[in-house]
Amino acid sequence: MSVVPSERGATASAPLEKFDQAKTSLDNRCTGVPPLTARREPWMNSLLHDPRLAALLQQHGSPLNFVTADPMLDNIRELDAVADARSLDFRVFFARKANKCLTFVNAAPLAGSGVDVASLNELQQTLDAGIATSDIICTAAIKNAELVDVCVRNDITLTIDNEDELLLIISTAEQLAKPAAVAIRLSGFVHDGNKLQSRFGVDIEQCVGFAKTIPTNRVRVTGLHFHLDGYCARQRITAITQSLAVVPRLRQQGHPIEFLDMGGGFPISYLSSAEQWETFWSEHGRA
Repeated sequence: MSVVPSERGATASAPLEKFDQAKTSLDNRCTGVPPLTARREPWMNSLLHDPRLAALLQQHGSPLNFVTADPMLDNIRELDAVADARSLDFRVFFARKANKCLTFVNAAPLAGSGVDVASLNELQQTLDAGIATSDIICTAAIKNAELVDVCVRNDITLTIDNEDELLLIISTAEQLAKPAAVAIRLSGFVHDGNKLQSRFGVDIEQCVGFAKTIPTNRVRVTGLHFHLDGYCARQRITAITQSLAVVPRLRQQGHPIEFLDMGGGFPISYLSSAEQWETFWSEHGRA
């Protein structure tokens, strides 16, 4: 069950010291060895004193899951502000696979965000939520005929990983008599002398040759995409630099590259103390 607070901080008010007492009491009952103390948003602490909470637990049972999109919207605005300060043409696409709750899909337009879907189910739910097709990209690792058909029919950009997918997309575009929009997913970037391995995507050294096999009358390559595990900023810089170097060569082939899509997420801190995190891994290794 999902309950969405109507506004930030819920509706109940309580003295600040009560918040602190509740936090201490809850943390003392939810610690391991060594402890990892969760970082809670102000609305979470306020919710603990909401008089409706006991009644909701009695009605719906436990666990009771409360969801608000406020932190997501704040994170998107913060990222947008960094891009604006550097005059970058930038846009966040919220990844459905990261959280299935439709609250976040519905909130995405409020922050000017698009939605990244990774399955037919996710795509259909996003369309049903009224998200514009121009605000959706499909990055599914496995794309069946039905998923490709829905994307092409609705002018939704698909990432493409290999020749098999290309042939399916070309066939679908021919059957529907309309061009398909795709973004080639790149992999195999060379960083510090080593290739960054990925389970999907076209090796960047083979990208130009692969693009030559794409019929521009059926398939429009409108972008490039990559997905990196982990959060190493230097690896991201390497991937961006090497991807941008490919763009002019693809445009010479007649592919109207318009964007570079960087996948893999960004780090979020869920703890109150960085020292606790370091101690946890130190003790984990020692054990």
